[in-house]
Amino acid sequence: MAATAIYGTIEAPRAQAFIFNGDRVEIDAAQDLGKSFQVTFDGNVERNSVEGLSSLAKFTLTSFTGNQAIFNIELSNTSDNGVTSRTSALGFDLADATVTSASVVSGSLFTNAVLNDAFPNGFGKVEVCFINNATNCKGGGGTGNNSGVLTGQTGSFAAAITLSESTQKFAMSNFGVRYQSIDDGGELSGASGTGRGTTSPISTKPKQPTSIPEPATSTAFFLTGAGLLSAGRKKQSARF
Repeated sequence: MAATAIYGTIEAPRAQAFIFNGDRVEIDAAQDLGKSFQVTFDGNVERNSVEGLSSLAKFTLTSFTGNQAIFNIELSNTSDNGVTSRTSALGFDLADATVTSASVVSGSLFTNAVLNDAFPNGFGKVEVCFINNATNCKGGGGTGNNSGVLTGQTGSFAAAITLSESTQKFAMSNFGVRYQSIDDGGELSGASGTGRGTTSPISTKPKQPTSIPEPATSTAFFLTGAGLLSAGRKKQSARF
């Protein structure tokens, strides 16, 4: 009973309703509001994988009203292994729903949302991308193309996605990022590329128990108690 009470103080990980399948995450707005998931991006240049070229995005569903979802998005450039870069755009597709409009509602990382365009470098079409280019997802032309997230940095913004009809469930997939100003100290100086994303939950560590005795201490307490009980019985027997 005591052990049950002690170990019962450990907090179980919070249930999460997101369903993950590779580059796809299924969202139930009624259960996932306020929760987060992450997308890990690799990197390639001219369709050749580049070790060390990488990014990470954290999506938090902060609002869902009728047919509009608002996500707070934190985008980190995690490039390493001697590679530096600038993550200059983020995009994805919506499944089981159609995007009618998208916009940046706050934050300083990106200013524009572009619908139904494509990332270059063989990535292909994306239903929506967030970028500082006002006209396309490719990064060429327009204004504000020198912004983004540099290696080792994190930027954030809030994005509103409006769907064609009211729904509580939808899916996101085909996550991608655009890399520019890639430099590995050699052949890739000034190159550009893209990265594809894999979705996953954000790991949370359960709280550690605060009142569980050390095993050696518990054993000592037990042996001491048993010794005192035995001594008491011997004294009682000697009297009679």
